[in-house]
Amino acid sequence: MIRDSFWTDSYIEKLTPDEKLVFLYLLTNPLANIAGIYEVRAKRIGFEVGYDIEVIENILNRFVRDKKLLRFNDWVCLPNHIKNQSLNPSVIDGCRRIFNELPVEVGQAVTGWVQAGLLNLTLLNLTLLNVTENSEPVEVPKKTVKEKPEPSLSFLENLPTETITAFSDKYHIAPKGIQSKATDLSLYCRQKGKTYKDYKAFLENALRKDKIKLQSEYPYLVAKTFVPAETSLSPEQVEANRIRIEAIKNGLVAKFKT
Repeated sequence: MIRDSFWTDSYIEKLTPDEKLVFLYLLTNPLANIAGIYEVRAKRIGFEVGYDIEVIENILNRFVRDKKLLRFNDWVCLPNHIKNQSLNPSVIDGCRRIFNELPVEVGQAVTGWVQAGLLNLTLLNLTLLNVTENSEPVEVPKKTVKEKPEPSLSFLENLPTETITAFSDKYHIAPKGIQSKATDLSLYCRQKGKTYKDYKAFLENALRKDKIKLQSEYPYLVAKTFVPAETSLSPEQVEANRIRIEAIKNGLVAKFKT
């Protein structure tokens, strides 16, 4: 989406009508993307805006001289495009993907633009495949995904298996204890006529509050996998041990017979 401020931009105001049309095309054509870097031939631009290729080349060259456009073969890059985006996590991830999927030679061109100060990617702090190897990346915070609330009492009465497992592992209470607490809470709600916006949160608060008591009544058992110790005994030693064990067995049998 092009902002209406495009037409009052100090640079755009100085352009001729032809140049304004081509610049607008660079922002809105079907090949354009949120990163502002893509492949498009001058011949196609001319065909779609209705100008000869020589006119298009002259206009593009002006944009390059004015540092409003970077070109590498048939690739174009609008260096100010990123800073005019709303940099939410989706846009940042999309720009990362676009830059990281560039052909190697285009990525090398991007590296050159960054090193020459023609392209500034610090707004996104992109960790690119071919760009700014010496820059230290700073983690971009991801959008926090809130769990969907459970507004129905039936959630407690038909507690999902994944919820039982998750709470059992989190609070170290046996699954039976999680189910028992959910049943107690559902009975309480029905008897008292209580309602809650989120019954899952209601259950978790109760588990947190009664954790010690529930852990005592419903011990959390973790199955341990038996891993036999590696043996370094020789075949002769193994046989000797077998004979010794047989002798002990025979001795015990003889002892009880007497």
